[in-house]
Amino acid sequence: LHGPVPEVHQQGSDPHGAGQTPLGAVGELRASARAAGSPRHLAPVLGATYALLGVGRDDALRLHLHGVARGVVSAAVRLGIAGPGEAQRLQASAALTQSAVLAACSALAAAAQSQTAPLIDLLGAGHDRLYSRLFTS
Repeated sequence: LHGPVPEVHQQGSDPHGAGQTPLGAVGELRASARAAGSPRHLAPVLGATYALLGVGRDDALRLHLHGVARGVVSAAVRLGIAGPGEAQRLQASAALTQSAVLAACSALAAAAQSQTAPLIDLLGAGHDRLYSRLFTS
C-alpha cells in the first residue's frame, strides 16, 4: 500500500503514559476478554490491540486491509492458482485500489458498516474443524 510505515513502539516504551508497556496492556486486554467470556471478533480485537500499541487509526485501517489482501493471495498460492511471485505482483498492483477503498470507506460510521456475507465468515471460521480441508496448515 502507498503511505507511510506505521510507527512501531519498542517493548518497554509507554506511548500512553500509564506506566505500562503496550505489550502488557495487550496481555491485559486478552485476559479481560477471556475472563468476561466476551466474543473476540478479529476486527474489534485488532483495533483495540493497535490502539494499545499506539498505532494511529489510518495506519490501523491500512494494516488491516493489507492483511486481508495478503490472506486472499496467500490462499491462491496454497491452492496452486498463483505462484508466490505472481501473488506479490497481484497485491502490489492492487495498492492504488486499496488506497481508494480506504479513502472511500474510512469515514464510515460504525452503524453504516456491514458484512455482506456473514455465512461465509462463519463457514470460514469453522474450516479448521472439518475432516476434509482445503488447507491443512
